[in-house]
Amino acid sequence: MRYKVPNDFFPGFKVLSGLKEDEVEMLAILLEELPSGFNVQEFKSAIKIDERFSDKTSISADAIFSLGGLLLDKRAEDSLAHVAQELANAFVLESDGERKQTKNLSRNLLLLFNKSDKLIKTFKAYHLLFENTRSYKQSRVISDIRMTFNDNFDEKNKTALIIHQLKLEYVSNNELKEFFISLDKNDILDLRDELNRSLEKEGCIKRDFDKINFINLK
Repeated sequence: MRYKVPNDFFPGFKVLSGLKEDEVEMLAILLEELPSGFNVQEFKSAIKIDERFSDKTSISADAIFSLGGLLLDKRAEDSLAHVAQELANAFVLESDGERKQTKNLSRNLLLLFNKSDKLIKTFKAYHLLFENTRSYKQSRVISDIRMTFNDNFDEKNKTALIIHQLKLEYVSNNELKEFFISLDKNDILDLRDELNRSLEKEGCIKRDFDKINFINLK
């Protein structure tokens, strides 16, 4: 069997296999309405605030979102119907589910596949962003005062230096790593100017290519 369902997504697939066709069609429309670049939390929130969905439907959000990666990497010769059938068979086999779940799950997956264009584009964008060996995760600046002392600790004219520690977290080989850089005020101003220039460049690019829908990854 070419396709497998990761254990983490079993609860979501179980919910998905039990959903009625009309509810899955609404989920598919929701996938189509969300902007390219949405994340799984936004998808979950959109499900939870929509009164048409049952409370348990959001459990399937992680599993549905993961389909973007699967569809992006699927073999060219495999039709969407074939992938849906293979996944349904794999889930029922691996979870000791009932055979009747296969037909429902295959149908529901295919309904979602047919509305997954933005989801696939989102995963393509993530792949492009993470092609580098190091990808930015988040940052934090820690500011501190460092006193400069001489031999006479009682001297009234004390001096000090303000040091800013820039903590950068990044992902490398699926591992979260970090490093620190010491900065003073002038370094921060230089860094701010560079970041502002980057935003200006982005605005310029978007103006020059105004017919392109740029993806904003969340």
